[in-house]
Amino acid sequence: MGRYDEWNKDIGYDCWTSVEMVFEGSKKIFGESVQARKAGSIMREILIRVSLYNRLVAMYA
Repeated sequence: MGRYDEWNKDIGYDCWTSVEMVFEGSKKIFGESVQARKAGSIMREILIRVSLYNRLVAMYA
């Protein structure tokens, strides 16, 4: 988790940040990037998208 903590310090808590997600072995599946004002919100958005991705993979497996 040290890497995530350092990232939080770099971006700060009061700025908008975007994260582009690319899953290994597949193309980028979300057209938009993750945007949030706080680190907790960024993590929530990422987890929501990972959950959706896992559901899609399970449906088509």
